[in-house]
Amino acid sequence: MRRSTRCFLAISLAVSCLTHIRLGPLFVPLSCAEGRRRLLLGSVGPLLGLVGQSAQAQSSFSTEKWDGSFLDTSRDCKEVELGTPEGTCLRNIDALGGYATVLGKDSPTGDVWECLAEYDGNDIQVPFKQKGGKKATGKWFSNRKLDIKGIEWDDGTVWEKMEYKIINSPNEQMDPLGKIKNKAPKPAPGIQ
Repeated sequence: MRRSTRCFLAISLAVSCLTHIRLGPLFVPLSCAEGRRRLLLGSVGPLLGLVGQSAQAQSSFSTEKWDGSFLDTSRDCKEVELGTPEGTCLRNIDALGGYATVLGKDSPTGDVWECLAEYDGNDIQVPFKQKGGKKATGKWFSNRKLDIKGIEWDDGTVWEKMEYKIINSPNEQMDPLGKIKNKAPKPAPGIQ
């Protein structure tokens, strides 16, 4: 085992023991040997699952700077229930390996649109023609003094990245796909 893994196991065991000592009176009393045995067996199993995984696999957060939720201040979708400020529209980007899916809507009653994008380094290209617009090019920016980061588009629009990602419900994720399927031309009768 690597040194960092051994250190992690030792720290986890120590935390488990301290938690057990502090919270012990809240649980059903067991014999001393049985309680320690359960504690040891219960804490080692989940830790062994982490040993063979890479750091990225252990993380539930994406390491891609393009991945996340962004606020578009050029439109007002009145999405306060999502935790977004007044006068903004939410844009979600799911990014991995140079490709991204951009989801958003442009008005409170508008349909959710979806575009596929490509990014490389600090540049991203989104063909908004899929939603009736033109191809846009954006650049990543980061201002440490103001503690903001995001995308500045070639038309001057800015999408500010939020500190957390707002995940769509399964229905919201499948809705654009259903609309695309419904708009597809129907095959002639008898042709499959």
